[in-house]
Amino acid sequence: MDSIHVGLNYNSALSSKKQVLLSEMSLLNIMKHIKNYKSLKKREFTLKNKIKKDLASIRIAISKIQDEFPKDTELKKPEKSFTQEIGEETEEPIIEKKTKEIKGEEREDSHIDMELRKIREKLSRLE
Repeated sequence: MDSIHVGLNYNSALSSKKQVLLSEMSLLNIMKHIKNYKSLKKREFTLKNKIKKDLASIRIAISKIQDEFPKDTELKKPEKSFTQEIGEETEEPIIEKKTKEIKGEEREDSHIDMELRKIREKLSRLE
């Protein structure tokens, strides 16, 4: 098998190396944006599900209220008040879950940031 050698002068080799490093930086930035997009889409999905659940509970509450209204000319006194019937639901704090997710994402982002800093240092040494 024959080998082919290509001669490059110093300036073209240096500019090629800079272009490669700049391409790596661009790819890392793209990765960062994709991760951010994924986390935002995940958050959007969870919020939409929460809204669906809230709307369902509101529909149930409205139907219960409508059942409490007197039918035709019949007047009756409601046995339970609206707040007693529905009750106050307390949800588990979602903040703890979100902080755990954010900490994991921060570690990944810090890794990407560290790689970006190294590439910038290499670029500055080349100039």
